[in-house]
Amino acid sequence: MKEDDVPDYSYDKICELRYTHAVAMEVLRLHPSVPFDQKSAINDDVLPNGTFIPARATVGYLILPMGRSERIWGEDALQFRPERFLDAKEPSQFKHTVFNAGPRSCLGKPLALMIMKMALAYLLPRFDSKIRMVTPVLINGAW
Repeated sequence: MKEDDVPDYSYDKICELRYTHAVAMEVLRLHPSVPFDQKSAINDDVLPNGTFIPARATVGYLILPMGRSERIWGEDALQFRPERFLDAKEPSQFKHTVFNAGPRSCLGKPLALMIMKMALAYLLPRFDSKIRMVTPVLINGAW
C-alpha cells in the first residue's frame, strides 16, 4: 500500500468484500469466540430428532467440534477453505452456530462481521508477507 493511497472504508465498500466475508465466516467456524453454549428449557420440549427435554433441563452444545465435524462440513472440515462460504446463500444457522440460531440468534452478527472485515481490510495491506514453505513436525503424536 502506497502512502498517498486513500483507501475507501465506507460501509458500502466493506459490504462488497465477499472473499473477506468468507474468510471471517471460515475463521469463526474453526475458531468460534464461544466454543460451548447451553440452553435451559422452560417447559417440556422435544428436539427435532425426537429427544424429550423435561422442563428446567439444561442442554449444552459444542460449537467448536461442530465447526470441525466431517459429518456437518464434509471431508475437508479441518481445512481452512473460505470458498465454502462464497455461495450466494449462507449455511443454516443450525449448521454454522457461531452466532446462535433461531429466534435467539445474535443481533450483533452483522456488526461483528463488519468489524472483522474492516479490521482485515485496514490491517492486511500494511503487512508485507511472503509465503514460506514449512515442513510440519510431529510432536507427541500431533501436528
